[in-house]
Amino acid sequence: VNPVVNKTYNVQICKGDTYTAAGKQQSQTGKYVDTTQSYLGCDSITTTYLIVNPLPTDFLPADTMMCLDKTLILSLSKYTTIAWNTGSVSPSFTVTAPGTYSAKVIDRNGCAGEDSINVLFQKCIPIQIPTAFTPNHDGRNDVFRPVIPVLLKNYKMQIFSRWGVLLFETTQYTNGWNGTYKGEVQSNGVYVYFITFVDDDGFAVAKKGTFVLLK
Repeated sequence: VNPVVNKTYNVQICKGDTYTAAGKQQSQTGKYVDTTQSYLGCDSITTTYLIVNPLPTDFLPADTMMCLDKTLILSLSKYTTIAWNTGSVSPSFTVTAPGTYSAKVIDRNGCAGEDSINVLFQKCIPIQIPTAFTPNHDGRNDVFRPVIPVLLKNYKMQIFSRWGVLLFETTQYTNGWNGTYKGEVQSNGVYVYFITFVDDDGFAVAKKGTFVLLK
């Protein structure tokens, strides 16, 4: 009595590739069984466990804006092969200038992928903007205004209600909002500020955000 021949294969491929199993070109993860005859005329059963590995994607951070005095370190240490568009093949790359940086990689499964990141640089000014103020006339934190430690011009600050009503506007940096509108003290809640100015180097700055009025 001649035996049935059983063979089992564990196969891994990359997405987009195919592997012949069960008489067809397979491209999906799964179990595939193919029955043929051995040279002795008995069943020869070949079982293939196929795993389709994904290609490396989105392995670089999203496009980002950096301050001029900062650097961005891009690390791809988990990949076996790395090729940056700068010519570097190091797992780690330090961005010090604006531009588009891309990398082609091969992972531990032998799958190849490519990703890129756009990096921009801007002058960052250490503006301090309160997150809340208390216009209760106690002499502390009664007025909302930013602290901007640079010489500036073309200054403008606008305060809006949550419904978009303009409550306050000034072009004088020393002026702040005292929490009133048409002589009426506004209720507790969240308000929106929009601040624009040009610094002494001619750099235009725009800041928008929210703060809380607490009485």
